[in-house]
Amino acid sequence: VKHFIDVSGLKAHVDNSDLLVTFSNGNTLRLRGNSNRDERSKIRGTDYSLIIIDECQSQKALGPLMSDVLGAIITARSSTVILSGTGSLTSKGYWMDVTTGSKSTFWTHFTATMNDNPTVPPDAMKKKLDEEFGGDANDVTYRREYLAENVLDTTRLVYPVFHKYDKLPPNEVINRMTIGIDYGSADSNAFVCIGKSTKGKMYVLDIAKFNRSDVDKITDTVKYMWDKNIT
Repeated sequence: VKHFIDVSGLKAHVDNSDLLVTFSNGNTLRLRGNSNRDERSKIRGTDYSLIIIDECQSQKALGPLMSDVLGAIITARSSTVILSGTGSLTSKGYWMDVTTGSKSTFWTHFTATMNDNPTVPPDAMKKKLDEEFGGDANDVTYRREYLAENVLDTTRLVYPVFHKYDKLPPNEVINRMTIGIDYGSADSNAFVCIGKSTKGKMYVLDIAKFNRSDVDKITDTVKYMWDKNIT
């Protein structure tokens, strides 16, 4: 930011402690993080005309930031919001919903590949493809990072081969069940109920995720999952 101010000739005061830039016309630029609840809380009660969130594909708490913190600000100010990033690393989450899922119709979409960058030489992407990906244009990293595509990377999955069912297949009986809890002290709590059948196959029977849960809600969720799936 300092470099941009210097090369542009703009007059501005930079407050390093508060990550705040105040321009000579009174406009301000404020930088904030989203790695935990405390950082998001610093945004509450503020007033922004333009909100830009970068690297959305890497932000695990993008949903809570948008709904719990920025929602009221955007509504009151009629703010313009820009979400930017490469393709989603997973097939779930707020960023995936915005780009291709249930929330995509509420947003205006713009996509650019590496070739659309005017500062990059015309043959740079072809060199990247040949040197880093062996000329394989179907490589998921190449497609996501250089072509701006949303592609599912099965190499990131513990079980890359899976099928979706509305109910257990015939003749499958669950004889062992485990409920795992990922307690988020700053972010969401996640629950997953996994069953193992008598044939040795594993099934994800139930999942849940929510913010700000106390001990009672956690135990109630575990009990609900157990009672629901034990039969």
